[in-house]
Amino acid sequence: MKKVITNLKYFALSYDTVTTIDNQSWVSIFHYDIQDWCHLHILIFLKHVIEGRNSNNLIKIIMGVLKKDEGVCDADVVAKLMSFGFNSVHVFQGMQNGVTHQIQDKFTPHLEGNHYMAHHTNLIVQNFS
Repeated sequence: MKKVITNLKYFALSYDTVTTIDNQSWVSIFHYDIQDWCHLHILIFLKHVIEGRNSNNLIKIIMGVLKKDEGVCDADVVAKLMSFGFNSVHVFQGMQNGVTHQIQDKFTPHLEGNHYMAHHTNLIVQNFS
């Protein structure tokens, strides 16, 4: 899937974290694409996070994936990244230091940050099953 994003007119990212039963943190980053009128979620990154899930480290991870793994240059991030979905409100929504705010300030001011409830719904269903 390497360098798929560079060929898109616009793209959106989705970020999710999970803490395993042995208390390890993993992050996944997906990009959204539309092909043949189907909305596709394409995994571009899955990593065990050792350095911590603070906002500065998460920005390094996210931007590193876009630049190193996907070959997206700064100009493409500014022009093409439209939306960013996430599950961790406290880290991503902070008005001063949140990941979304920092990406808007440093890279793409028109970015729309979206806290998605589907993740929470899945957790609830998982707990009741």
